[in-house]
Amino acid sequence: MDSTEMYRQLPGVTSPCTVENAKLSVHDFRVDVHVAHADGARFACPECGVEHNVYQHAEERRWRH
Repeated sequence: MDSTEMYRQLPGVTSPCTVENAKLSVHDFRVDVHVAHADGARFACPECGVEHNVYQHAEERRWRH
């Protein structure tokens, strides 16, 4: 299993999202995982469940554990 596949499985990234790449920096005690989706991907509204196209994107986020 390559690192991209491992980091897809660990946080539970599922379709329509994919792990674009993953980088491990032992020196900085850091793992960077970049998650993306294909153009035209549709996501279900968390309130009504109807699928819609993505029109806006949030800024890149960081999560510390």
